[in-house]
Amino acid sequence: MKKAIIAMFVLLLAVAASAEMTKVGTSGAQFLKIGVGPRYQGMGEASVASVNDVYALYWNPAGLVEIENSAARFTNVNWVLDINLNYVAFAKYFEDVGVFGLSATVLSMGDQEITNFENQEGTGDFYSASSYSAGLSFARQLTSRFAFGVTAKYVGEKIHNERSSGYALDFGTLLYTGFRSLRLAMSISNLGPELKFSGTDLDIGYDP
Repeated sequence: MKKAIIAMFVLLLAVAASAEMTKVGTSGAQFLKIGVGPRYQGMGEASVASVNDVYALYWNPAGLVEIENSAARFTNVNWVLDINLNYVAFAKYFEDVGVFGLSATVLSMGDQEITNFENQEGTGDFYSASSYSAGLSFARQLTSRFAFGVTAKYVGEKIHNERSSGYALDFGTLLYTGFRSLRLAMSISNLGPELKFSGTDLDIGYDP
């Protein structure tokens, strides 16, 4: 138990130390920062330690240990400019093994007309953009007070003819302190290499 507490404390220090290296505005797959679940959005996203349902697949995979049998959820958010966020998740408990979960997120938008310098009112051609991720999660109660969870996910984005894709990991822990309902938790999300777009529209020569 003491080792679990020490490990969690070290991870929390590592997260705090990396707070200055967030690369805001310079990294891809920003849609992964959009929280899901009305309950947790209403809590101001203060959910890493409190999540206890299938939305733990997004907030903290360790929270999946609260699922006793199986659970499924679906979220749809309609924003302005025909932007839609869809999230679906399913988790199931297996005795003496742990909890496995599957999740998928899709952010999409309606077709937009292409404009350029010569045709600022529109060229008659259209483009679309979308972002998506699919994840496989596992969580297990290691002791009566400590649980961990991990998610491996595939992430992709598409803008017209350009695409990017890659892999990412989520890792979370959950500690039941034994003092009333106090719980301590840690979650590291979307840990992976940078995404890089490729496509025909990027193959443009330049002659000064």
